[in-house]
Amino acid sequence: MTKTENGGFKGTLATMNLKKNISILPNAAKETDAQPDFRVYTEDHVEIGGGPIYRKHGRHVRYHIDDLSAWSNLRKMDSTSDVRTSDAR
Repeated sequence: MTKTENGGFKGTLATMNLKKNISILPNAAKETDAQPDFRVYTEDHVEIGGGPIYRKHGRHVRYHIDDLSAWSNLRKMDSTSDVRTSDAR
């Protein structure tokens, strides 16, 4: 990992199923202590861990409606021209 000028980091994340260059960026949209201090993005601008909470039943992934609603409510916009800081990659 290498520290960047904006207080984040750049490096490579390698697991058995994944090898991607990543950026760990400060969460400029953080409003509460429950939100992460940093967000992790792959080289192709996919956020790691940015989706809704899910449950696994065997090999099946299931989403609870309350978790989907909470995740969706964090992404409310007033206009299609609005850009959230955390979504501007």
